[in-house]
Amino acid sequence: MSVSFSSGGDSVIIRNPEFNDAQDVDTSASIRKTTGGETINVSHWPVVNVLHMVFKTLSTTERDAFIAFYEDHRGHEIDFVDQYTQAWTGMIIDDEVVTSQRGDCNYDLSITFRGERP
Repeated sequence: MSVSFSSGGDSVIIRNPEFNDAQDVDTSASIRKTTGGETINVSHWPVVNVLHMVFKTLSTTERDAFIAFYEDHRGHEIDFVDQYTQAWTGMIIDDEVVTSQRGDCNYDLSITFRGERP
């Protein structure tokens, strides 16, 4: 099992990650005004998901590769393939990647990804 992030020809793969993840759905309605000033509610807007992911027991190499990928593609659209092989398109919305050390060469890494499945 693995997950992958890619953008602009760059990619990073995290193999056999241990997960602590959660998912939220952004249910914001899309409200628009017509040229005549009438307010309408658009009922068919894309469902945006917010994935809170914690990758556990990463090696130093995996942690550094992910942080480098994040810094190179911050604010850009990226593709993400989750542990269920579902493809997502979106952005990592954190200001920075949160990491913590769990002993010699073992790290936890937390991110928040906002995206949708095409």
